[in-house]
Amino acid sequence: DSTNRQLWHLLDAGAPSGTVLIATTQSSGRGQWGRQWQSPPGGLYLSLGLYPEISVQHSPLLTLASSWGLVTSLRNLGIPAQVKWPNDVVLQGKKLAGVLVETHLESGTIRQVVIGVGLNGFNSVPATGISIAQFFQPDLPPKPMNTLEGLAATVLYGLLQGYLYWQNYGNQALLNAYETVMANFGQ
Repeated sequence: DSTNRQLWHLLDAGAPSGTVLIATTQSSGRGQWGRQWQSPPGGLYLSLGLYPEISVQHSPLLTLASSWGLVTSLRNLGIPAQVKWPNDVVLQGKKLAGVLVETHLESGTIRQVVIGVGLNGFNSVPATGISIAQFFQPDLPPKPMNTLEGLAATVLYGLLQGYLYWQNYGNQALLNAYETVMANFGQ
């Protein structure tokens, strides 16, 4: 139904930090504010579970770190993606991916987090969206962007890159880096 929902079940059953769940389609994918995330075959639907042990006041930074890391990972492969505040990844003004961060709290501390990503890879998309395949047409995407496995590796690298950058360099460094990849900055 949803990689985020199923990953929560796995974490509740004792799955370790770093557990990843990937689906080729979802029947109940979710976006921000409970919106449905369309999940047709050919897209990438991935969730990563972590045990961060951070203060609840830093919860919004999990979303920023994840979105920034994903965009940075795509940019490193020649895809000029940007972040549309706070969690959408856009390419050529159209939505390429969404990031949904969910947390479990205990005594003011985030004990568990699930970071979900839906990315348009080789699936059909609405007029407001774009896929990796569309971006590279008429050519085939270069490696590692030409398979769902390669896209999954790119996404996971980005999510971890964003989280570790934030943890190593702090809040202000993350916010500064995030601003550099924002679409419509200052609007």
